[in-house]
Amino acid sequence: MRFDDKGFSLIELMIVIAIVVVLSFIFFKNFSTSYRGRSIEKDTRTINAFLQKMRMEAFSKKKNLNIAISNNGTRLCETNGNICIQLDNPFSSSSNVTINERGLYSSGNIHLNRVSSDASYSCVVYKVTRVRKGKWDGTNCNAL
Repeated sequence: MRFDDKGFSLIELMIVIAIVVVLSFIFFKNFSTSYRGRSIEKDTRTINAFLQKMRMEAFSKKKNLNIAISNNGTRLCETNGNICIQLDNPFSSSSNVTINERGLYSSGNIHLNRVSSDASYSCVVYKVTRVRKGKWDGTNCNAL
């Protein structure tokens, strides 16, 4: 029986370990990018739903509502009743959102503070009676 006929050599083990490390790095990078994009999309859907809920509130109770971003862009609040939502990512607004007693929005948008290619949508544009999700390009919210 010869000693060198058993097992793997050190070089073979090092090659296998190097391949596993490279593959795990690629997987981790793709996973973190996907996670960040999903987080932005979740916040955008939350903002969209919140604005629609506040529109129904203004219309049904016949009162004006003002909605503003606070806490470094991670909190969106209706200023009169202190109804707020917490966001995972920082957002900005072109102006404070106002909804009149007839349920009509002022015009503007709420967008992610930075341009992100990770998410399918990263802003919400509101005008008169519509709220739509869109993609922020750094200057405009392009509704989808």
